[in-house]
Amino acid sequence: MVQNESGSQKFDYYEGLALPFCGREALLTRFSAGSDLYGPSEDETAGAALERIKLAFSAFKDGVWDWNPASDEVLCSPEYFGMLGYPAAEAVINFEGWLELMHPEDRQRSRAVALACRSGGIDDFSLEFRLRNKDGSWRWILSRGSCLSRDEQGCARRIVGIHTSLHAHAWGNEELQKALGEKELLLKEVHHRIKNNMAMVQSMLSLQADMLEDSPLAKDALKAASGRVHSMMTLYARIYEDDVGRDLPLDAFINDIVDDILANAANASRIQLRKRFEALPISPKCLSGIGIVLNELITNAIKHAFPDGRPGSLELEAYAENGRLLFSVRDDGAGLPGGRYTKGFGLLMAESLVEQLGGQLRHESCGGTRFYFELAQNSCS
Repeated sequence: MVQNESGSQKFDYYEGLALPFCGREALLTRFSAGSDLYGPSEDETAGAALERIKLAFSAFKDGVWDWNPASDEVLCSPEYFGMLGYPAAEAVINFEGWLELMHPEDRQRSRAVALACRSGGIDDFSLEFRLRNKDGSWRWILSRGSCLSRDEQGCARRIVGIHTSLHAHAWGNEELQKALGEKELLLKEVHHRIKNNMAMVQSMLSLQADMLEDSPLAKDALKAASGRVHSMMTLYARIYEDDVGRDLPLDAFINDIVDDILANAANASRIQLRKRFEALPISPKCLSGIGIVLNELITNAIKHAFPDGRPGSLELEAYAENGRLLFSVRDDGAGLPGGRYTKGFGLLMAESLVEQLGGQLRHESCGGTRFYFELAQNSCS
């Protein structure tokens, strides 16, 4: 029992084992309560109180360590080595021996933190590192330490702390990451197969269209269907193959769509393009529908707004405002006959997709034609 300057009492419990180490006897283990206690009750002996303290620390399965930097002795509780599977005879009793047990990738960082505490740079620290288990495996440890006293030069006289095993937690995370990696690989394989199947469908539609020389309407319909499948295949590849399941930036995605459309448009050189896209993270599920709708609207504008080779301009917008995502495709072309449009398959599909996303496709005639829609931003991220 030790009395502090404040007058309160503290119990320290020591348990030692003298073993040969480097040609000398060394005190191997120590159990230290190191905290103010009310002391034993009237009907409890001092020995019983100390045993109670020991049992309390043992119940937590944490290892207690006490480092004397001057002598470089590290005194530890039995639980310290028990979590690593080492008996006391194989225990670490100095700083360098502790580092030798540590994973090479963790040594430099851990050494720097411990030396900073010893020299006075910090008073407390918390570290996670791997220590070698007796069976050769690595066990994750959380080490929390604090300097209790320093000399006149500010160097530590005594640093104490606790080791907590994180093995179960770390093993669980590693297994989870492995499972997620396998799932992601499987998803990529599935998406690759879907894209290949879409390519087969596109080829079959194109082949069938080429065989219908005596039916121009049917041939045009099959060609249009083949083009839509190609567009969907391209969108699918951009969304799912590179970054499975993660949000993608809206601006880069739409820019890719526009570049692909213009590369296949015969009159692209006569159209002046103005764009306003914001870099907003959008979920793949939402982005897929948005991509198909914009692909249809932009393709229609380039194909029908500028007949007879006339030049014109196309203004594209995709941005956020007051919690809403706004999309707009505006041209200054010939406009809709009577301000109304005929709902072909493409526009019917676009209307249906916008409704599925929680919006409504609208249009207006204003020196050309504008199609636009809005979506709730929180439903797309």
